[in-house]
Amino acid sequence: MKKNITINMFGQLYAIDEDAYELLKNYLDAIRQHFRKEEGGDEIADDIEGRIGELFTELKSSGVQAITIEHVESIIKRIGNPEDMESPAADGSADEATQTQNTSSTTGTQQQGNSNTASPSANSGTKPNSGSRKKYYRDGNDKIIAGVLSGAANYFGGDPLAWRLGYVLFVVLWNSVSNWAIFDHFNFVPVFSIPILLYILLAFLAPCAKTPEERLKMKGIDVTPQNLADELAQQAKERGDGLPYPPQSKQHGCLNAFMTVMGVLVKIMIGAFFLFMFITFLVVFVALISIIFSPTNEMPSFIDSELIPIYTEHPFLFWFTGICVLLILFIPGYCALHSLLSSSGKTAPMSMSQRWMWFGLWIATIIAVTVCGVNISKIAHKHFMKDNTFEGVLMNNTDQNYFKLTQFHLKGKNPDSNEVWHIHTDRGQYYDDRIRYFSAWDDDILDYYQIERADTFLSPGIYRLTAITRTDANGAYLYAIADDKKQQTAIPANGEQGGNIWEEAKTKLTLNPADSLTYGNIVASNDSTGCGWNKVTLDNIVLTGNTIKYGVSTIPTFTNSPCYCTWVNSMDFLLEKVN
Repeated sequence: MKKNITINMFGQLYAIDEDAYELLKNYLDAIRQHFRKEEGGDEIADDIEGRIGELFTELKSSGVQAITIEHVESIIKRIGNPEDMESPAADGSADEATQTQNTSSTTGTQQQGNSNTASPSANSGTKPNSGSRKKYYRDGNDKIIAGVLSGAANYFGGDPLAWRLGYVLFVVLWNSVSNWAIFDHFNFVPVFSIPILLYILLAFLAPCAKTPEERLKMKGIDVTPQNLADELAQQAKERGDGLPYPPQSKQHGCLNAFMTVMGVLVKIMIGAFFLFMFITFLVVFVALISIIFSPTNEMPSFIDSELIPIYTEHPFLFWFTGICVLLILFIPGYCALHSLLSSSGKTAPMSMSQRWMWFGLWIATIIAVTVCGVNISKIAHKHFMKDNTFEGVLMNNTDQNYFKLTQFHLKGKNPDSNEVWHIHTDRGQYYDDRIRYFSAWDDDILDYYQIERADTFLSPGIYRLTAITRTDANGAYLYAIADDKKQQTAIPANGEQGGNIWEEAKTKLTLNPADSLTYGNIVASNDSTGCGWNKVTLDNIVLTGNTIKYGVSTIPTFTNSPCYCTWVNSMDFLLEKVN
């Protein structure tokens, strides 16, 4: 059991253990003894005591009921012991470098005495110690958005305004560079957004220098009672003048207004981005909940039908991906909300370990979603190929049905391309727009195209094969194979004009104008120039067995002829016995 007492520091009451009180009293007495002979020493000691009161208030607001000796020891370690400081009187025996530093410190003390204040400037009585190391903090007292660039100015040196103008120029130049062709292979990340993403990451991960100790570390100044008192006095002066940051970095005129407006616009954009992520989070969440409560044989109407077979075959992958997507949307929103609450004083700010934990979890979920997305894409592609492929070539259902209805198969295809528009069916360029026909094309040369049908259970005899075809150049052939003997004939290369069907229709219409109902449309087609269709015939196909294979081919190794055509159309194959 410990005895607690209540102390009053600057009008605030604090409960403190008796041993902690003794340690605190001895520390404050040592501080006052140390600064007793200096100009404004009492004010410096009061500033340090006020800072201790602020730290006590933070402990009290975090739920601490009574200040313990461990709390006091932590605060003393944070502020520093007076015996660790070299007094100005003892500096005369130091080496030349130390004398130079102490001369600057003494000059700062004299300036304090002349102005009748404890410390007119945060830098007047302090100087970065040669052994101290700067630590990067965002400067919360000199910020437009998050203080990232003013923190860089403190860490690397330079004026915050110059850093801001340089960053704007860098973003503009980067946006121009991102349009170079070299970045075409990096479409998975919007290259132009990298500088903005880096700024957002620093705003989230880098701590903000809010306490006097952190501000001293940000400037590379040792945390000692003297330097702490100077920093407290400077902050008090700034608050008295109503300034959000030190006067030496103050901006003026139109440039200040421009930077302020830009800061507001960026904040609005960031807020809109997080609002979008929050809405997306709600949509994904509602979708997952809908799936949970949907009947096992049904899916909500807003779920893509392509996801149904994936969900059915790989439910764990589906749910794991959904949860990771929720985390990707939730983590930035939660951190932004926490930052908003901490900036308003409603909750304590995140520690660096918490920041890195959330950031690491966010990156892990992004990697997980990427891996799952690749697997889902492979599964979806597998289902798509199964549903939309005919004999290894992408085709829609209409094309597949036409091949199956006519009982034709693909015997040759371009190994470099399985696109649906290379081998498919079409309609609209025949004399009756409703009639469908086989179609294939290649921008270079159509030398891998072959369709074939096999008629079986035929009786021996002599057969004739006819087909309606057209092509744009030499190299396409109508063929038939009976008893392993191949016969072939070239398809006339009329392109999209003329053709023997059109010529025959013109002749018959001239001989008998009354046949205009039958031949009029054929003659008038394509502005009366014809469509290039030809009726091609193979005669004297001798069959002694029972099977004839026939079709159209452009493959040079099959036709023994070079191919120069880029497209070929064919339809209305007819195999008939003539003898």
